[in-house]
Amino acid sequence: MKTGISHQSFESYITEDSEVIRVREALYSGNLCMVPSCITGAPGSGITHLMSAIFQELTRLNTPGNVRFVSAHFLDHYWGSGKKRFSPCSFPEFIKTAKTLLVDDVQALFENQAGADLLDVLHQHFGKEQKKLIIGCSDQAFEQFSPQRFSVKGLTRLQLPLLSSRSIHLILQEACRYDRHVPRQLLRLLASYSAPVKKHLHCLIRIRFMSRAQHINLFQLDEPQLNHVFGVESWFNQVDPASIH
Repeated sequence: MKTGISHQSFESYITEDSEVIRVREALYSGNLCMVPSCITGAPGSGITHLMSAIFQELTRLNTPGNVRFVSAHFLDHYWGSGKKRFSPCSFPEFIKTAKTLLVDDVQALFENQAGADLLDVLHQHFGKEQKKLIIGCSDQAFEQFSPQRFSVKGLTRLQLPLLSSRSIHLILQEACRYDRHVPRQLLRLLASYSAPVKKHLHCLIRIRFMSRAQHINLFQLDEPQLNHVFGVESWFNQVDPASIH
């Protein structure tokens, strides 16, 4: 079961990060103890994708119903933002019967103490029952709120880095598979910048729109010219408003 979560797998997960590869190998060998209980990262680093891939693999290995995957927003909505009492008795049946529970976007629960209390109860319950709780959270929220509002005792953390330039290049290549108007030099230029992949995709869409509107042939421009004409460097130097809290 997965509620409010996208469907992804390890087959579509592009990364060279050794820790992620280690997680994948642990799952393939059935060694759940080696899977971290907290996955954090910057926006666009692939937290949800990795958690979804873990869910898909655990579902394949386990009896149906033993593995559950939900978003924190779903849990917060279910409990009415603290209006219901948090205790194992109040858990819905799908959580009570789960041997492994994955909860993504738990930064949503850190917004108030009631949400953090819910996460604490889940953490204690799954630890007591010798079950596995795996949470996904942004780096900023984890470091800012978790020590104050959530007991991190017993959590093993995997902090995802931003994707490498090669991984970004592969993702952009896949995104442009059916678009014959995107030259290789543009993909190389975009992949050379370190940023969340969402920003690379937004920049690519912006350049394609501008080139069509202004009738610019991208194949006639080299990387420095592409950078100058479309202001690529200044685009990546802009502060993302969504990252300001």
